[in-house]
Amino acid sequence: MARQVAEFSIEDQRRHDSGRLSLEGIGADLGRTYAASAKELREALAVHLATMQGQVAQIGERIAEESAQLHGMDQRLAAALHEGSEKHDTLNSSVETQLVGLRGAKPRSK
Repeated sequence: MARQVAEFSIEDQRRHDSGRLSLEGIGADLGRTYAASAKELREALAVHLATMQGQVAQIGERIAEESAQLHGMDQRLAAALHEGSEKHDTLNSSVETQLVGLRGAKPRSK
């Protein structure tokens, strides 16, 4: 019986060692898989970041272009408003001069 207990003990130790080695192998595989996945994720994020930076730069350039166009349009609008104001003043002065002339003219008698 002592021999059987010793054999069971040896067999149990062998199973324990085999299980421990299997778990260590699985742990090592998981570690390598994690490292590879993390590397792939970092690379994918770097590509995505570079793409986003390019898009942001394009948006910035487009905003600068639109800003320049709006500034030019603002200047043209201000010039047109100034010109319109001058024309209005000229027309108003002309109308007032004609009204004064009409008021000063005496009606003809028949």
